[in-house]
Amino acid sequence: MMDICRDFILRAFSNMFRAFQFLEKMQLDYHTAAKENNCYVVGACGFDSIPSDMGTVFLEQQFAGQVNTVEAYLNIKAEHGFHLNYGTWQSAIHGFACANELKPLRKKLFPQRLPVMEPKLKSRGVLHQNQIVKSWCLPFPGSDRSVVMRSQRYFYEKEKKRPIQMAVYFQCSSIIAAILTILSAVVFGLLASFKVGRSLLEKYPKVLSFGVFDHKGPTKKEIDGTSFVLTLVGKGWNEKLTEPTDAYSNKPEKELVVRVSGPELGYVTTPICMIQAALVLLREADKLPSEGGVYPPGAAFAKTSLINRLIKNGINFETGLRSSL
Repeated sequence: MMDICRDFILRAFSNMFRAFQFLEKMQLDYHTAAKENNCYVVGACGFDSIPSDMGTVFLEQQFAGQVNTVEAYLNIKAEHGFHLNYGTWQSAIHGFACANELKPLRKKLFPQRLPVMEPKLKSRGVLHQNQIVKSWCLPFPGSDRSVVMRSQRYFYEKEKKRPIQMAVYFQCSSIIAAILTILSAVVFGLLASFKVGRSLLEKYPKVLSFGVFDHKGPTKKEIDGTSFVLTLVGKGWNEKLTEPTDAYSNKPEKELVVRVSGPELGYVTTPICMIQAALVLLREADKLPSEGGVYPPGAAFAKTSLINRLIKNGINFETGLRSSL
């Protein structure tokens, strides 16, 4: 696909693959070629990870100060049940199996580590209760954090901005649901770690995912009754310092909560995000990064009208939900 892009000197190519390895390997393998040919390659342009990455961009735009950390909480609402397609299940299986490839890949892609920002964003562990979203929450295993951090690296290296620390969680309806999810993840991890286990996961998706994944995917009724809310909690300071690595003498003094919400994730929100991202690539080339290359959405679209386009097409970005510590 990239050879075709280079041969015809296409302006843009977008994909919505979720795998960490795929997204970062594309940047490692093709950034230089895309730059030389003035091509813009923007990955993760579906539900993963436009809401998280552009939500972080939106929060920073509204913050009026310096953002230090962002914690995002995903809530999926399903009035008539929630099913996912077998393809997503299969991607998760093989993504888990290839997890050991990620560390050496990142060493090649990012030989220089980002500077350590203080205060550090502390881990909330496997399970915690959040008072803002009023839910029990677990770490979200998707690619959102890695995508956001690649955008933050771009802003630091190209625009001399302080990189924002980021974590993503998903909300559970109850403590029981959270515990069952943890147990399911343990079973999945054990089976996905060896060949026979992966074969079982692929052969019996409905049984081993407790009914979440199957070959049929969601029904029209389920799609119509499903929506999402992504709540982003940003903390930082009222004033920006001169250099991105300058240290603050006081603790974060300001908090802002924004919310990104929309319809069903895979079959409705993802096409909306993909189409609007493609239109921006075609119509707003002057607002893209000055050089071609392989970019995450936040880095590519921060200065464009993408957020306004998404709002007009049913993906809401709200602010002013909470604005002080």
